[in-house]
Amino acid sequence: MLSENVIRFSRPVTRKQKLFDEKGLYLLLTPRGSRLWRFKYRFPPRVPANKEKCISLGAYPEVSLERARKRRDAARVDVANGTDPSLRRVCETICRGNTFEAVAREFLSVLRCRHQCRKSLACCCGSDSADSEAVALPSSSHPRTHQRVYG
Repeated sequence: MLSENVIRFSRPVTRKQKLFDEKGLYLLLTPRGSRLWRFKYRFPPRVPANKEKCISLGAYPEVSLERARKRRDAARVDVANGTDPSLRRVCETICRGNTFEAVAREFLSVLRCRHQCRKSLACCCGSDSADSEAVALPSSSHPRTHQRVYG
């Protein structure tokens, strides 16, 4: 089992090294000096053809040994209940709206709003169109805008 002193005084290594705690939790030491918590598990459990998987639980100074053990225990409960912890994390990310698609849609709406503000005297987003920095949008004379779009 790991202790805080062993983790605190661990030094950067030439190759990746694993310091194992228990029940699948380990600290990954990298050549750049990072200390990253990982949880190794097999999914689906108790099946001969299961695959070994690994999820990240955070970096050491930000996530203490005690907190990493709590996160590992929560992931172990998920595995025991038949839920893959990595898929649970993906689903939570999608539900929060932190996907690339959600960020891209928000960015495009801001671009459209700024474009509308430059065209009209009244700003649709509430800011003054003369003071706001407008984002340069491609002009219609740009060669790529004349390409045919399929879809």
